[in-house]
Amino acid sequence: MITDEESDTTKVVEHPPIKPPVEYSAWMQLRPRIARELLEIATAGSLPTGAALKRVCHHLFGVDCTPQDETRFLIFAAPVARKIAIGMANRGDRIGDSEVKVQDLVEWLGWLDRFDPMCAAMIDLHYFAGLTTSRPPPRCAYRPRSWSATCDSRRPGCRPN
Repeated sequence: MITDEESDTTKVVEHPPIKPPVEYSAWMQLRPRIARELLEIATAGSLPTGAALKRVCHHLFGVDCTPQDETRFLIFAAPVARKIAIGMANRGDRIGDSEVKVQDLVEWLGWLDRFDPMCAAMIDLHYFAGLTTSRPPPRCAYRPRSWSATCDSRRPGCRPN
C-alpha cells in the first residue's frame, strides 16, 4: 500500500524552523503559509490529512517540536485542510458508495460549523488530522471527563468510535 508520504513529490522550499505560536493572532499570520503548503501537497495528488499535516508541522517548527505544539498545529490546520480538500473535490461526485454528494457534505458541514462548532472541530480533527474520539490529542489542555462526551453522540457524524 502506498501512503501519501511515499507518493508526495512536492518539493518544498526549505526555511529554518520557526517558534510555534501561542497566541491566536500569531496563528492567523501563519495561516497563508500553512494553506499554501497544504495546497501544494493536495495539487501534487495527496490529500491534506494526518501524515501531510504532521509533515507541514515538522517543516514549519522542526522535527523536535513538542507534542503540545503539534496538537495546537493540528487543531488550527485541520479546518484549513478540510476547506482545501473539499474545495478541490467535484461538488457533484458521490461520497463512496452512498447517495451523498460532496455538495451535501459541504452544506451539512457549513451548518454544523454554525450550530455546533465543537462537533465540527472534532470531525475535522478525526478526518483531517487523524485523531479519534477514543484517542484525544496528546497533552491537550482541554480534557473532559470523557473525550467523546464533548460531542453529542445522537447527532450524525458525532458518534464515538
